[in-house]
Order: sequence, then structure tokens, then C-alpha cells
Amino acid sequence: MVVISIPVVANAIDLVTKLIRVVANTIDLVTKLIRVVANTIDLVTKLIRVVANTIDLVTKLIRVVANAIDLVTKLSF
Repeated sequence: MVVISIPVVANAIDLVTKLIRVVANTIDLVTKLIRVVANTIDLVTKLIRVVANTIDLVTKLIRVVANAIDLVTKLSF
């Protein structure tokens, strides 16, 4: 018959409790990391949208300048 002392059982329970706490903290950290990655993807998406809008505005500005040059050319002749 195996006899396990109370301090050994108490230490085992303490270790299991700490292990559960470590697992819970790891899950929490992974959840936060996933949130950070999702936010980063969202920010990159918004940045791409800003760049696309900037390119669109520059294209429209070039068109306005070209039209102005065309008008000046037509008025000159």
C-alpha cells in the first residue's frame, strides 16, 4: 500500500494550480496577440485605402493641370 503524505498532496495541488494559471495566462496572451495582429491588418488596410485615395487625387490634379494647359493653349492661338 502506498501512503502519500499531506504535504506532498498539497504541493501537487499547488503545482497543478500554478500550471492552470500559466495555461490561462498563455491563452490570454495569445488572445491579445491575435487582437494586435487583427488591428495591424486593419491599420494596413486603412493605409492602403489612404494611398489609393492619394493616387486618385494626384491623378485628378494632373487632369486639372492638363485641362488648364489645354485651355491656355487654345486661348493663345
